Amino acid sequence: MYFLLFFLLVIIFLNISISINIMISRNNNVNKLEIIISIYKFKIFTIKIPFLYFKIKDDNIYIEFYQKVILYKKILNEKKKQFKLNDKLYNIEKNLKRKFFSILYNEIKRYIRIHNILLTTNIGNKDAFTSAILNGLIYSLYSNLFYYLDSKFYIINLNYLVNTIYNRNVFEFEFNCLFKIKIIYIIKSILSLKIKGGE
Repeated sequence: MYFLLFFLLVIIFLNISISINIMISRNNNVNKLEIIISIYKFKIFTIKIPFLYFKIKDDNIYIEFYQKVILYKKILNEKKKQFKLNDKLYNIEKNLKRKFFSILYNEIKRYIRIHNILLTTNIGNKDAFTSAILNGLIYSLYSNLFYYLDSKFYIINLNYLVNTIYNRNVFEFEFNCLFKIKIIYIIKSILSLKIKGGE
């Protein structure tokens, strides 16, 4: 009886989907970022960056932001940070080039289900002709970008909109992406790597 109950709980656990929701927006020259990791509708982990500024100093690009990290409903970390973008990009590139991360990404990519991508952009210039050109360029860029993403991932719902604003210099956007993956696929990918690594 207990074994059966344990077996059922394991099956339920393995079929639980982890949801990751990424929201990025730019409004009134203020960049915001929020990442929410949840199981069903329960928020497990949240990172909130209510402002994100780019600074150029001594030929280096710096990012300054205020960070709030929340685990369940408890604030773990809340402080202002600044780092050099050049160094961070180098470290990210170096980590992604590692064989383990590269293979893990390729293994797990096919199991990711992107449930929703929504991107709304407001762009304009005081010159009407320039506004129209910018609209066409941005729309073409988004079309090619999402065509590429659609060829690499399973996307259930995808919407993007480019609004042209005339007689005003403006660049604002809201990006919302929700993707899910089942725990069983994460474990399967890691085990697959272990087996391949032992060959």
